[in-house]
Amino acid sequence: MSPAAGLRLSAGEAQRLALARALAGARGLLVVNEPTSRQDEASARAVTALLAAAAHHEGQTVICSAHDPAVIAQADHVLALDGQKSRSLPCAHTVTTQRGR
Repeated sequence: MSPAAGLRLSAGEAQRLALARALAGARGLLVVNEPTSRQDEASARAVTALLAAAAHHEGQTVICSAHDPAVIAQADHVLALDGQKSRSLPCAHTVTTQRGR
């Protein structure tokens, strides 16, 4: 029997583990789908902070599909998809940066 045979992860733990593995092996592009969907509020904030750090401090390009307003608020660029239409939206980071200039 392997040492991990009795290991059971919750859905949120499995999601965090998958994100950690993706961040550890990222080579410039990280694509994530609903990264906070199975997280409690504290874990969701931590995941969002990790994604922001990957983009802003590690030089990763992070493409993220999300419905979570906290994740969307961290975006540098937002593309809203509605059926067969898409539109670019201003995001909090861009608006703050433009006002600060």
